[in-house]
Amino acid sequence: MGHVEQALSGALRAQPLPLQTLPSLLVVGGGGTLGSALLSDALAAGRFERVYALVAEPLKSALRGLQALPAQALLNPALLLASTALIVFERPRRSNGRDDAFVQPSPDQLPALAQSLFERSVGRLLVVLPHA
Repeated sequence: MGHVEQALSGALRAQPLPLQTLPSLLVVGGGGTLGSALLSDALAAGRFERVYALVAEPLKSALRGLQALPAQALLNPALLLASTALIVFERPRRSNGRDDAFVQPSPDQLPALAQSLFERSVGRLLVVLPHA
């Protein structure tokens, strides 16, 4: 095999792509209709290395892959949370008990919550509201 054929053979051979680390996701407001749907979709999509949900009390969840993160974790400035965060605001409704385990933020908490998340490595913040 000549030098040209050898060079072409090497150039055309598929090179393995470097492994990219998947982002992690933190969901604040994972209870309720909208929050639980987003949480389930995030877990099923497989696009996140880890999916965390901020909880107000211990969570007994059947959602495989979900990692509960106590609300007190936001008080630890050294804690790196996730690269992406979803803050989900829900319409008020009767709680089914499961929803109570999740932190349910209110709109007036958004500035402080966003600041806290950005201080803990969150680079992308999405705020989700129910539509009319």
